[in-house]
Amino acid sequence: MELQAVVMAGGRGSHMLDLTQGLRPKPFVLVGNKPLIWYTINMLEGAGFSEAIIITLNCVKTHMELVLKEFNMITKVIGISEESDLDTVDSLCLIKDLIKSDVVVLSCDLITDLPFHRLADVHRLHDSSVTMLLCPAKADIENIPGVKQKKKGQQKQREFIGLCPTERLNQRILFLLNEADLEDDLLPVNQSLMREFPKFQVRTDLHDTHVYLFKKWMINYLTHNKMRSSLRSEVLPYVVQKQFAKSNRFQNGTGEGETNIKMDVNDIFSYVDEDSEKDFIYDLTLAPHERKVNSKSITCYAYIYEEGLCMNVNNISLYMEANRVVSKPDSTFLNIQTRVHPSSRVDEKSQVGADCLVGERTEIAERTSVKRTIVGRNCTIGSGVRLSNCVIMDRVHIDNGSNLNGCILCDDVVIGEKCDLKDCFVGDQKKLTAMTRLSKESLVESQAMMEFE
Repeated sequence: MELQAVVMAGGRGSHMLDLTQGLRPKPFVLVGNKPLIWYTINMLEGAGFSEAIIITLNCVKTHMELVLKEFNMITKVIGISEESDLDTVDSLCLIKDLIKSDVVVLSCDLITDLPFHRLADVHRLHDSSVTMLLCPAKADIENIPGVKQKKKGQQKQREFIGLCPTERLNQRILFLLNEADLEDDLLPVNQSLMREFPKFQVRTDLHDTHVYLFKKWMINYLTHNKMRSSLRSEVLPYVVQKQFAKSNRFQNGTGEGETNIKMDVNDIFSYVDEDSEKDFIYDLTLAPHERKVNSKSITCYAYIYEEGLCMNVNNISLYMEANRVVSKPDSTFLNIQTRVHPSSRVDEKSQVGADCLVGERTEIAERTSVKRTIVGRNCTIGSGVRLSNCVIMDRVHIDNGSNLNGCILCDDVVIGEKCDLKDCFVGDQKKLTAMTRLSKESLVESQAMMEFE
């Protein structure tokens, strides 16, 4: 694979802090009893990548290297300070000397069955400066554990994406706008853009997966221009807009057929294809040089992946949905020989559904029913317990006769006898006494989880 892969794994999971704070950083949150970053690296390895650069926090660098030993690909883990608060642009600048070719940048929270070559083919076909992966946006699940109801007036701001189809799922990006940036609810679309693209779509139903393919010159540009710190909200809209701007790159001509190029580090066009053979090809054409340089030297495209699974696990709703999807009987994500780990013991009088997973060294007593549930490692589940649509993490104890539906139980939770919990979030090391009855409660130290997308 001629692309280099860079995985961003230094985020703190701000929309699911009750899952990620403490000893469970976002890359290691378990989905289907696998660390979240496992799905990203597994996808890259399956796509033919032999190497990847992982950017993560210093405090988890050693554990990250241990997790990645499962894979055959070479991984270089770059640690950043916990106090540095580096964003994606800063992180890319940090590793600029390691980037030798076009690069794919993706987040550690990505779970997808996308055949990666489709996205790469779009990038190659159009010689695109930036290529994005989009997918249909997903609605929140109806009952989110620990959330009684959304706050009144709470509504996710829409993203307006202007697209001109070149093929059915292969689209030219014309603009990227956030609802918060609009004045009087009007889209600021130039007439010149409408003349050049008389037919285009404005989509608000698409999700940006934070998977981007960049030309190498884009990394050079970002390194010398750090005024725009946010990749998604500042850099990408700027680059998309520059597709239709005129370049000053060749403004100082010294004579017919000659050009005195003066590098302007602030001008994005100064970086375009600086190591490419394109300029040589342009010189062989008969068109005026200035016109050729200005003609679409920056291009931005998107591939929309509609038929398969594509999601970023960045809030509690999507965390529950991801666990449900990867544990389905027909899931292609996990090469599961048996749904119950060989080191675990399930009483013959208990039932564990085909859409469940049971981790290592877990014990399930008699007359217990487990449906659509993930059970972690070293758990003990008593007799007569009913589990449905739950995520049970490691070292959890559930006593006899308890009934749990739609719940998340974090590490080292203890549930007493005959408890009844529905749509609850129970944080690390919490203990519930016998006969506890709760619905839509969040039992954690903070209320961070209540802020979800």
